[in-house]
Amino acid sequence: MRYEKRSERRKPQGVRCPKCGEPTVLRRRRGEHFWGCTGYKTKGCDTWVATSWDPTTGTYPFDMSKKVPYVPGGYWSAGPRPSTSQRKSAPKRTAIAPSPRLPSPSSYQRAIFDFVVNGTGHGVVNATAGSGKTTTLVEVAHLLDPAKKAVFVAFNKSAAEQLKNRLPRHVKAQTIHSLGLASLLHHLSGSTERRGELVENKYQALCRSALTSSGLERALESTQLEFARALLRGLVDQLRNHLIDPGSEAGVDEVIRRHGLPEPRSEKVTKAVRALAWDVIDQGVRMALQGVYDFTDMLYVPVRHGLPPRSAYDFLCVDEAQDLSPLQLAVVLRSVKDGGRLLFVGDRHQAIYGFTGADPASMETIVAKTGAIELPLSVSYRCPSSHVELARQFSSDIEAAPGAVDGIIRTIRDDQFARDVKPGALVVCRTNAPIVAACLDLLAA
Repeated sequence: MRYEKRSERRKPQGVRCPKCGEPTVLRRRRGEHFWGCTGYKTKGCDTWVATSWDPTTGTYPFDMSKKVPYVPGGYWSAGPRPSTSQRKSAPKRTAIAPSPRLPSPSSYQRAIFDFVVNGTGHGVVNATAGSGKTTTLVEVAHLLDPAKKAVFVAFNKSAAEQLKNRLPRHVKAQTIHSLGLASLLHHLSGSTERRGELVENKYQALCRSALTSSGLERALESTQLEFARALLRGLVDQLRNHLIDPGSEAGVDEVIRRHGLPEPRSEKVTKAVRALAWDVIDQGVRMALQGVYDFTDMLYVPVRHGLPPRSAYDFLCVDEAQDLSPLQLAVVLRSVKDGGRLLFVGDRHQAIYGFTGADPASMETIVAKTGAIELPLSVSYRCPSSHVELARQFSSDIEAAPGAVDGIIRTIRDDQFARDVKPGALVVCRTNAPIVAACLDLLAA
């Protein structure tokens, strides 16, 4: 029997070197495992990748077949390996005990938990559909230091209430509007005895009044007047949502283009309406500072006038971050303490609220503004493997869960629809008109 020489033994292969592209192999030095670049001698590459090797189980907590983003003090690190004294003086990493709430977390979930407990700075979790996002957030909340002030921000009040029931008592659950409203009400409590009044149609009345007082209502025929009304109302809403600076003509042009706002035929009328929009916003802000506000004022007035937040947090987590508007993001950024941390969770492939003022590139904007580290959450526990494979044509990040069933995908012609759909089936559609027609076909069948 021929024994392999030590140099001939095949070492476990790691990821490709992020610096030179050569393979990495498992190495060990002074009892510490790491992935070392094979281009060390041929290319002089000194890149190494920590494994976070767990000697108690003999396993790696992370899937080393995939690139795990760099976490400060963590997984990717390029440059000379630290000396023994440097490693000994480095902050100790806190071990994360298994949780009864999530006994078998995925490698991606473990990376997120480790980032929250041992990492620094801000993070963006790219959570694919069905990846256990809420379960992951709940576990993150339980890992936070109870002495720290923490809040989890949900997209709407209903989602915040559901999340609140699952969070530990030391972590709050709120909406972004509630953060802004607290700041506005705190200002009102110091400047007026009024508590404040929510008037949802406030700007509709202001727009009507502005068109009347400007003379445009009398001067325009009905069709052009409707265009002027729609343009004015759209500008008043979206100039605030996009935090456009007053007087920025380029910003107004972008809002009109992005939201497809109608413009009257007359360039003179369009110019007049654009100017009226800023007058209406200024008047609305003055009313809000006196206690009469709408939902967007809850965010816009504190940001535009620099009202201090009612509370600043050590840790702030934002759900559905792909649908944040520039205005909402501004409220979030000013609600965290200096040195505090932000964790944004979302899926850029599920951004659907652009028509309301959401930034279609919200996730990219967040990373650019905060320098956040991106962490994947890619395993979908919702879909069969064949469905995940189909979805990968549109989102390459999604992965099927281990042990997922194969599932069935087939095409049904229109003339077969009423015959093949059985009681208990769920029929979904991107728009309303086709689903109404399908419903009528089923009723007639």
